[in-house]
Amino acid sequence: MRQVNSFDENIRQINVLLVALSSHEIENIKTALKELGWNFRLISAKEENTIIQQLLNGEYGLFFINAEYLKKHPKVEKTIFYLPMKKRREQLFILIDEDVKTLDNFSAFKKNVNAVVNTKDLPYLSQLLSQIVNSNRTLYRGFQKMIKELEIV
Repeated sequence: MRQVNSFDENIRQINVLLVALSSHEIENIKTALKELGWNFRLISAKEENTIIQQLLNGEYGLFFINAEYLKKHPKVEKTIFYLPMKKRREQLFILIDEDVKTLDNFSAFKKNVNAVVNTKDLPYLSQLLSQIVNSNRTLYRGFQKMIKELEIV
């Protein structure tokens, strides 16, 4: 049986890990996910060991990470970097940062995440998430096609 990408249009349930976010940021994320009509389960974590275990063993499709936390916890960033390719390609990592321009590809690449969102742009997160998901689908279309053809689970 083929494992479906977390953002496949047929999937309506997604697990979301929130890493060291403020209540204001969490509310913006909830609102955006509801606006998109996604069924979601939010899990919030702040302890480094818990986050690393969730990254390695959890079944999440979407991660929102506070940039300041990531700067102070390089083990978390290293864990993201070394996730197995197949697992990593089925997940979206979004960095919440007040010091970068939203959707700046260089900043995202530098931090090994799929996208960065400036905290000032969180009220527009539903539109941004649609754009991020579509870009991710386009980028990894070949990878997903190869996995399907080879029937790799």
